[in-house]
Amino acid sequence: MTKARKQSAPKLKNRPGLPVDNAFWEAFSRKMEKVSEELAAKRKDAVLHLRINSRDLAKLKEKAAASGMRYQTFIAEILKRAAQS
Repeated sequence: MTKARKQSAPKLKNRPGLPVDNAFWEAFSRKMEKVSEELAAKRKDAVLHLRINSRDLAKLKEKAAASGMRYQTFIAEILKRAAQS
């Protein structure tokens, strides 16, 4: 019967291309905070129910399909652009 050897984690040495200093981790942390804030800004947190003309909806669905998008996503993008302009 052979015993499996317990392998220890390799020790990190300060090698070129392997940043292990505090400046690296501080920059990494700032970057992750920025990414988190950007994701939170894009989060859809409101629900909208509306009634529109069926012909208008059919045309929106056609345009969405031509763009390769789902029609709900297409309409949300139209509303987003209108809100930002």
